[in-house]
Amino acid sequence: MIVIQIIVSILALWLLYHLMMWALPLAAGIGLGYLAFQHGSGWLLAIGMGFIGTVIGLAILHLGMAARSLWIRLPVILAFVGPAAYAGAAATYGMAIQTGAQGPVWPVVASIGGGLVFAILAFVRLLTMTGQPAPGAQPAMPAPAQGEPFSQPEPTIVYYHPIEPVRPRLSHERGSAGRTIDL
Repeated sequence: MIVIQIIVSILALWLLYHLMMWALPLAAGIGLGYLAFQHGSGWLLAIGMGFIGTVIGLAILHLGMAARSLWIRLPVILAFVGPAAYAGAAATYGMAIQTGAQGPVWPVVASIGGGLVFAILAFVRLLTMTGQPAPGAQPAMPAPAQGEPFSQPEPTIVYYHPIEPVRPRLSHERGSAGRTIDL
């Protein structure tokens, strides 16, 4: 029975890892839909508002990651890391209780560890989403100077000049220009 719990826990954490980027847009959509429903809109309009909130959250993510400035990307990254860390902490807390963590301290320790792990994973995943080279990495081609059109580097042409092969002479015709044996 415990093997099944461990397998299900690992699969749930794997699924959470792959869905953690969508935690903020989904939470924004659910919150906006719930707010619209509580203020008198019908369920159809509440679903539409939830969809609009999710699309706005995804637009913020993609526009923030497309920005070239680190000062624009960093707040977007931190805004998306927070809900992923919370989701990881809540998931590991629940899994710790379900798998039999004893006392009030160990589930909290597990949730803090899970929150930190998911925060780090989300941060790294969002940094790789930017498409920028890692710090210290050399770009494949240098960027053109300001105002200079982009051009390909000149190809290097290597000419091959073979060396004239050694032509051994027959021993009985030394020095003569007689018959030659090519190998």
